[in-house]
Amino acid sequence: DPVVPQNESSGLNELLTAPNTTDKVDSLLAIGNSLIGEWNDVIYVGQIADSIALQIEYIQGSALANKLLGIPYFYQGDPIMAIRYWDFSIDRYEEIGDVEGLSNMQNNIGSVYREQGELVTALEYFTRSLENAEKIEDEKARSLRVASALYGIGNVNSDIPDADELAKDYYFRTLPLAIEIEDDFIIANTYMGIGEI
Repeated sequence: DPVVPQNESSGLNELLTAPNTTDKVDSLLAIGNSLIGEWNDVIYVGQIADSIALQIEYIQGSALANKLLGIPYFYQGDPIMAIRYWDFSIDRYEEIGDVEGLSNMQNNIGSVYREQGELVTALEYFTRSLENAEKIEDEKARSLRVASALYGIGNVNSDIPDADELAKDYYFRTLPLAIEIEDDFIIANTYMGIGEI
C-alpha cells in the first residue's frame, strides 16, 4: 500500500474519509500541487483524485488530475509517461470543450517533444495549442496561452537550421503579449531566444 504523504497526513486522512464530491477532488488536487517536488506523494494524491473524479463523472477534475500526474514524470525524465497522462488530460478537456485546458496541455506536450528533438511533432502540438488559445474567451487567459504557444513555435524554429528569421518573427509576436500580461518567465526567455539568434 502507498504511504500517506507525511507532511499532509492529518488533513489528507480526514479528506479521504469525506464523501466523494467535486470539492473533495479539488482539495486533493490542491494538496497534490502543494507537494510538487515530492514526486511519489504527488502521484499518490493525483491517482486518488483521478479515481474519484471519474467515479463522480467530474471530467474537469479528471483532466486536472492527469495534468498533475504528468508533472512528476516530466521532471524525473520519463517523457513517455508524462505524455501519456497529458494525453488523457487532453481527452478529458476535449470531452468538455475546454479550449484553455487543451491549449495548456498541447503546449506542455510540444515542449516535451522539442526536448526530445522531435521538432515536427513539437511544432504540430504548439500549432494546435495556438489554435485553441485563440478561441479562449477570457482575455488574460487567451493572452497567456497565445504567448506560450508563440514562444514554443519560436523555440522550435530556433532549433531548425535556416529558420532563424521565422523564429525571430514568432519571438517578436510573443513579446508584446508577454509584456502586457507581465509574464516575466516568457519575457526573459523570449529576449534570450532573440539574443541567441
